[in-house]
Amino acid sequence: MGILLISENVKGRRDNWGGKQLKYMVCCQGMERVSRNIFAGFRTGRSIYTGVSLLKVQIYFQTIPMEEKREKMPDKKAFEAAKRKVIGIDRQRLGIGTLAEKSLHAILKNYYEPDEDHQEIPIENYVADIFVNGEIMEIQTRQFDRMRGKLAAFLPLYPVTIVYPIPYEKWLIWVDEESGTLSKKRKSPRKGSPYMAFPELYKIKMYLKDPNLRLRLVLLNMEEYKLLNGWSRDKKKGASRYDRIPTELVQEIALDCPRDFLQFVPFELEGAFTSREFAEAARIPLTLAQTVLNILYYVEAVDRVGKKGNFYLYEAKEY
Repeated sequence: MGILLISENVKGRRDNWGGKQLKYMVCCQGMERVSRNIFAGFRTGRSIYTGVSLLKVQIYFQTIPMEEKREKMPDKKAFEAAKRKVIGIDRQRLGIGTLAEKSLHAILKNYYEPDEDHQEIPIENYVADIFVNGEIMEIQTRQFDRMRGKLAAFLPLYPVTIVYPIPYEKWLIWVDEESGTLSKKRKSPRKGSPYMAFPELYKIKMYLKDPNLRLRLVLLNMEEYKLLNGWSRDKKKGASRYDRIPTELVQEIALDCPRDFLQFVPFELEGAFTSREFAEAARIPLTLAQTVLNILYYVEAVDRVGKKGNFYLYEAKEY
C-alpha cells in the first residue's frame, strides 16, 4: 500500500475552516470510501481524490508545526488586548455604543493594528481604517455596496484587505431605553458560517478578481444588544441594534486570490452538481447557494458544464 504526503492541498482545495492547518498522510486503498470532513472539525462519511490518481484514499490527519503554516492562527492575546482597549475589563454595559464608532468595528481595528498612528488615514479623498506598510485594511461590518467608491480609488494604488466579521455563536440582550435595564442574555440557536458573507461579497463582485484585493472572514462569538423600541407589543419586532460586543475570536478565513474560493465547495460534491445539491451539501438555503455559486463562477473557482432541468451544472476547477 503506497503512502503519499500532501501538504495543504488536495486537488487544489485548501482546508482552513476546521481550526487547524493540516497535512495528510495518504494511503491508497483502491476504491474504499473513507471519512473526510474539515469544515467543522468533525469527521463524517466523505471521500476525496488525490489529484495524483483517481483512487479513493485513506487520510490520516496530522497538525503542521507552526513554522510550516501558511495561515496565521488567531492571536487570542492580541484580541483580548484590543477588547480591553476599546471596552475595558469592567466597563458597564450601559456605556456600550456611546462612541460614534461601534465596538465590533473598533475592536477589530485595534486587533489588526494597535498603533493608532496607522488608523483613520486620509487617502484619495477617503479615510482608510488602517494604512501600514503601504497596505490598506478596511473593517466592514455590513453594506459592502458603500465600499465601491473606496475600492475604485484604493485598488489601483494599494493592496486592500477587507475584514468582514460573522457572528458564530450569538447571545441576544435587550436594553430598556427608559430604565437602562438589561434582559438576561439568550443564546441564538443559529450558528454562523462563512457562507453568510456571500450576499455582501455579491455587492462588490466586480472587484473580487482584482489582484490587489484580499478578504478576511472572521468568525466571532459575540453579544448583541438591541433596544426595546420596535413596533410590536413586546417592542422587539423592528427593534434597533444598539451594539455588538465580540467575546471570542473563533476563526479567520483568508481569501487572497480567486483560487482560495475553492474551499467553499464541499468535498462530497464530486463531478457535476446543481445549486440544489450544493445547498444540501453545504447545509445552506438554496437562494444562498445560488449566490455563492454565482460568485464562485465569476472568480473561476467553478465551471458551468451543462444543465439539469432548469439548473446549471457546476464542477469545481482543479489547479
